[in-house]
Amino acid sequence: MFAGRLQNLRAVLLTLLVTVVTHLVAVTVQPASAQDTPQPALKSPRIAAEGVILLLNRPLEISPDRFEMLLASNTTKEFVLALAPPTARKSRPNAPAETPMKPAEFTVQAGSRRYLIRSNDRAFLSKEQVADVEDLRVRNLLRTHTAWIAVDPASSQAVDGADVEPPSFPQMCRLLALCLQVEKDADESVLGILIPSKSLILAAPANVSELLESADPLTAFNEATQMPVLDADNQAAELQAAATAARKRWPEFVQAFQNRQKQGPDSFNVLFSFREGDQTESMWVEVTKLKGDVVEGTLANEPTLLRKLKSGAFVRRNADEIADWIYTDSSTGQLVGGFLVEILTRQTDDNSPDSPGK
Repeated sequence: MFAGRLQNLRAVLLTLLVTVVTHLVAVTVQPASAQDTPQPALKSPRIAAEGVILLLNRPLEISPDRFEMLLASNTTKEFVLALAPPTARKSRPNAPAETPMKPAEFTVQAGSRRYLIRSNDRAFLSKEQVADVEDLRVRNLLRTHTAWIAVDPASSQAVDGADVEPPSFPQMCRLLALCLQVEKDADESVLGILIPSKSLILAAPANVSELLESADPLTAFNEATQMPVLDADNQAAELQAAATAARKRWPEFVQAFQNRQKQGPDSFNVLFSFREGDQTESMWVEVTKLKGDVVEGTLANEPTLLRKLKSGAFVRRNADEIADWIYTDSSTGQLVGGFLVEILTRQTDDNSPDSPGK
């Protein structure tokens, strides 16, 4: 119930706060036909815009031969290897045996649909490219991943006169779930899921394979999305500006909370900064009670740097410590507040190459 009430708010906030990452990914994911598109200064792999990428903390050994064995053991027989495994390079006389070449790349067919599977033992995005990402959790996983697996649509062709079908997002996710069967405990190597076409970057939950194999993986991903975690030191100026606006308009939040439908879908959230030692994170709290100048609620984030707090923990703080607030108006479905989001989005728009004057 707690996760369900926050689902829409999480999705909106995450979409707004990963605008920088979405832009970076947009210039690195290209349709297969766009071979003449100029490359950015920091090159990243070409992936179809409709693709799905798993960010890993270690490379997985996926080859056409090994994947064909997985397909043979899969009872659904949904996929077949579209192309024969490439012929291995000939070794020089007396040369040591060569290790499998990376990156691995091969095609799988599902009816008239064809998908390209790629496995690489380097980062998908460089550390320099993700330096401006506002969400601390997303920035951390993008910085620490060292490998990736991607499934994206390949050119399709008619089979036995049948019409070519558009790519299926659930099928691409099921292919990634199959990839994770190539090694024991491969799920534990997944740090995040990147879906450029959906503007979604998700820090992978423990049940990543289960989500990938679900009937509606996109809904499952959105439900698993956590509220963004902000670096309170790096965003100090933005937090201060948002806090000033939020505290000035705090009576609006209080009145809306008091007039809420207690059994309705309204979700009221307040942003506080939490500190442990020299580490500070700004995290969202879902408000359950207002007692004078005291705010009570449950932590909506799973902390990235802090160790003493956990998602769902009870929080009691003074209202004069708020850094931001936001709620959904059940009568209109609109978000109210979100001053920090407005500031960060405006900064991103102003710094975009497509902004006026650029």
